[in-house]
Amino acid sequence: MKDGYIIDYISGLEVRATLEEVEAVQVFAKILVEDYGYPK
Repeated sequence: MKDGYIIDYISGLEVRATLEEVEAVQVFAKILVEDYGYPK
C-alpha cells in the first residue's frame, strides 16, 4: 500500500487517508454495515 492511503472498508480499494476519511467516513461505514446490517 502507498504511504498516505488506507483500504476503504466498503470497496476494498485504496483511498487517500485524509483526516475526514479516517475519522469519519470509514468509522461510519463500518458502523452502518456491522451494527445496522447495511450491505457493503
